[in-house]
Amino acid sequence: MSRGSTAPNRAPIPEIEGLRAVAVLSVLLYHAHLGFSGGYVGVDVFFVVSGFLITGLLLREVESTGRISLREFYARRARRLLPASALVLVVTLVLVNRLLDPIRAHDNAVDALYAGGFLANFRFATVGADYFQQSLAPSTLQHWWSLAVEEQFYVVWPGLLAVTWAVFGRLRRRAALRAGAFAVIGALGIVSYLVGRSLTASNPSWGYFATWSRAWELAVGAATALVWSARERLSRRVRGAAGWLGLGLVLFAALRFDGRTPFPGSAAWVPVGGTLLLLVSIGAPTGPGALLSVRPLLWVGARSYGLYLWHWPLLVLLEARVTDPSPWARILALLVAGLAAVLSYRYVENPVRHHRSLARSPWRSLGLGVGLTGAVFAAGAVCLVLSNNLGGDTGYVAPVLTTVPVTPSSTAVPPTSASSSPGDSPEPTQVTVVPETATTLAPADELAARVRDELRPLIDASSKNDLVPDNLRPTLKKIPDDKTLLFSNGCMAKFPVTTNPPCEFGDTDGSTTIALFGDSHVAQWFPGLDAAGKRNGWRILALTKMGCPSAEVTVGRFDGSAYTACNTWRKLTIQRIIDAKPALVILTNFRYSGLKGFIPMDVWRQALGRTVGKLRDEGLNVLMLSDSPSTWEEQSTCIARHRKSLSRCNVPRDEATRPAYIRVNEEVAAEFGAGSYEVTDWMCTDVCPAVIGDVAVYLDKNHITNTYGEFLSPYLELVVKASLSTP
Repeated sequence: MSRGSTAPNRAPIPEIEGLRAVAVLSVLLYHAHLGFSGGYVGVDVFFVVSGFLITGLLLREVESTGRISLREFYARRARRLLPASALVLVVTLVLVNRLLDPIRAHDNAVDALYAGGFLANFRFATVGADYFQQSLAPSTLQHWWSLAVEEQFYVVWPGLLAVTWAVFGRLRRRAALRAGAFAVIGALGIVSYLVGRSLTASNPSWGYFATWSRAWELAVGAATALVWSARERLSRRVRGAAGWLGLGLVLFAALRFDGRTPFPGSAAWVPVGGTLLLLVSIGAPTGPGALLSVRPLLWVGARSYGLYLWHWPLLVLLEARVTDPSPWARILALLVAGLAAVLSYRYVENPVRHHRSLARSPWRSLGLGVGLTGAVFAAGAVCLVLSNNLGGDTGYVAPVLTTVPVTPSSTAVPPTSASSSPGDSPEPTQVTVVPETATTLAPADELAARVRDELRPLIDASSKNDLVPDNLRPTLKKIPDDKTLLFSNGCMAKFPVTTNPPCEFGDTDGSTTIALFGDSHVAQWFPGLDAAGKRNGWRILALTKMGCPSAEVTVGRFDGSAYTACNTWRKLTIQRIIDAKPALVILTNFRYSGLKGFIPMDVWRQALGRTVGKLRDEGLNVLMLSDSPSTWEEQSTCIARHRKSLSRCNVPRDEATRPAYIRVNEEVAAEFGAGSYEVTDWMCTDVCPAVIGDVAVYLDKNHITNTYGEFLSPYLELVVKASLSTP
């Protein structure tokens, strides 16, 4: 079939092979941090090309035979895709189980099961949407998300076209066949684009990974195949110019886009439109075809599938085993991936793809596909079992941390009510708790004594222990899920949300209201405060939002864009607090990053002062807790890797804390007459251990576990009592 035929050529098209090379090289260099800050757009190029080639293949078949053989189609896909993918999945499973810790191995086995079932994109969309998962090291199989999108396209699109052409085929006109298919793909593409643009703004993880937000890119390629012959109505000069423009758009996106670019959304039109123009230019002598058809690019393009499969696991394993690998180390990893791709292309991909026995029998090919998929599932299940035991297994049983109640004492606090009007000034009411043991210590003095006599010796002893307790709480597997209730009950406002639902805890009938206000680092104190509220008749009002500090400053989201929903939420929440007139407002902040790195200290101080000043101007009592210490890495990962050398997970106190921000807290508190308290002594002596007693302290790098938060309840209770007794 000539270049001017009605459907894309059956033989490999040199320009497309070269375009594949450009796409895969941009992805590889981006993943290896070797330039190409927007190299991720290479995946979008692949999507358009896949939609174009697959639809062209199906179009040729229906126009030559009058039907689509789904059996033949899936047999070809099985021979082409599954041998190499199964090989890489199994090899990756083995390497991860040999080289990484049990938690990474366990998660990787789960990822492999999703990848083997062509559902990896849904797995990574869910993980990426989890607030606490965003700082985790990436999976060795994360790149499988794009393969899953294409595989889902292969499952759905041929059948949909077969039905469409069965309906329109009654007209017995070639144009009607194409028009019907174009109408279907156009409608699906428009809906997908609109959904994807919306998700990119509201839920970036699902916007990036979900099939329904990416299908429009495949649809662009499919639509191009349906009208491909119409390109010859354009002059060769116009088509050539379009090709150069298209190549320029793809390279512009690969070089100029970065992690701050909202993607896919509207920005995806740059690489998608560029690929479309390149397809239109195929065969134009003045276009970029000669450049894309040079031998090195054709060689890379033919092996692009293997390169894509192999490169990412090797880069992730390198990052996991070598601290801050050099560019040369990353280049070496890419060279090893290239060698693996060459070998798998020579000895796996091509032999299976062109095997005569398999090619003659679709059923044998499909049987091969089922067998390979089963092998992946079996390997994943075995690795899941091998990595499933995530206990200490050291023979050491740690002393069980138990919460020692606060010594009952008499404390005067002003009753508050969310229904009180701004002009009310209720008289203080004496709330008395009859002590079981008499004490003359004020809350602040009792707190200091307990930290000195109880916590410090416990933390010091734990920092010297090298064995992971067999009775660790929570278990290693459950550490990342040991979050405060606010994250699961809807009370922690998600990124696009600008207000909180009514979330009252503690003693909901209590006359003393305490408000938690800020980001997830104030929410982590909720377990202890909730328990203290129930003991003391305090009503706890939870007003928290993901990644949104209480300080009046614009911060950046994880993708670097301005977090404008945070500004709106903060303004509404401050007014909500003022209207509620709580006896105490507790603030803590973690998000110190703006749109261009960390917020300057003087800017942060002013921003925090604006918030505290507004609350104090309304006569509200404010307690500013320092931020909790941070660690070098996910502590569950460190614990799993150092079961008998646990002290290697200790972080020096001066590296785990932010002294400058602690000083700002104290300065702002002094300026506005607010309270401040540094919580570092609750987790650290001269070092900050990962495990204290039998309890894991951190659920990630910087949030404390729900279990440890509950243990700290009495200490937090004393801080609050001391603050409530201060006007």
